[in-house]
Amino acid sequence: IAVAEAVVDLEPPVDVPGPLSPPSVSSPDPVDELCDRVNWARAGVASRAGAGWRPLLVRPGAITVDEHRPRLRWALKNPAPGAPRGDRWGDTFFLDSLASALRRLGQDVVADRAEAHRRPGSDQLDDVTLTLRGLVPYVPTPGATHVLWVISHPDEVTDAELRAVDLAYGASRPWAEEAERRSGRPVRPLLQATDTTRFHPDVEPAPDVAADRVLFVGNHRGGGRPVVDDLLAVGAPLEVHGARWERSDAAASVASTFVPNELLPRYYRAARLVANDHWPDMAARGFVSNRAFDAAATGALVVSDPVAGGFPDLHGLVRAYTSREELAELVSGPGWMGRDERDEAARRVVAEHSFDARATTLLDDVAAHRARSR
Repeated sequence: IAVAEAVVDLEPPVDVPGPLSPPSVSSPDPVDELCDRVNWARAGVASRAGAGWRPLLVRPGAITVDEHRPRLRWALKNPAPGAPRGDRWGDTFFLDSLASALRRLGQDVVADRAEAHRRPGSDQLDDVTLTLRGLVPYVPTPGATHVLWVISHPDEVTDAELRAVDLAYGASRPWAEEAERRSGRPVRPLLQATDTTRFHPDVEPAPDVAADRVLFVGNHRGGGRPVVDDLLAVGAPLEVHGARWERSDAAASVASTFVPNELLPRYYRAARLVANDHWPDMAARGFVSNRAFDAAATGALVVSDPVAGGFPDLHGLVRAYTSREELAELVSGPGWMGRDERDEAARRVVAEHSFDARATTLLDDVAAHRARSR
């Protein structure tokens, strides 16, 4: 709160004859002591008829009130299972990065896997529950501020689920607008993000990734991975890291079954191109995958299947193909951006799409909601 000049004057001065004359400046007055202590100045006197004289005090300059954000306990609801396989889910890495960003803002954070979204006996300790909406629906916790962030599988999210929470977000602008019209409640766009403590253009390239390769990091799925099939079809020099590829056409291209998350930035930085894909419902609803943000933050060039709304937030580092002919041109070409231009674009991604930026948005919105509720 900035004020150019603060004045204490409860009543305007009036002329009152007789004994209600201004006190002598030489008379001892506790107001003088107060003014000295708080750096205010006596500017004169003011009176109210029949009530005696009152001091008029002026303090030049500005008064600043610094109001810090509240310290809250956040329970982050992870859709990944508690079994060891859940340790490798993208949702787990996502929430770990978000938790770290919230802690950097002075928040207390706990994370619950799918089987522990309800914690009878300790739920009441949570000020905020944030459900990362993937495959597991929102579960209310009595007494807490409820936040829903839809980052995948949007077709499974019901209007009733959106209406049940205090704050709703979607990692897609088109979907957030559609969901808000459909449900009749505010749904704010909040895109996926990247952990800029690790993903940034200053990382050293991994020495064991061939610089002429198209890199794909991801597991095989029951329905296959169309981007991998398309890359094989156009004869791209492909390098795959992921599980369950043994019986697929890409088996000969598999370099490892897993890349530790802390090494991913170096792998992306080293590759000539990074391949990216989406679940069909995510692509149709405009949900850009976390992989695209991570790779772009390192300055990698990314080829991807198309997504509704495109990739404007990634500053030209991601290009979509709609046919194998287009993909062949992207793969065989020299690249559509030079290294300096790529690094500059990557720095913009880092500045705009960090988990710190997302955590700040969430905390500010939650604090404002709780203030309104009070």
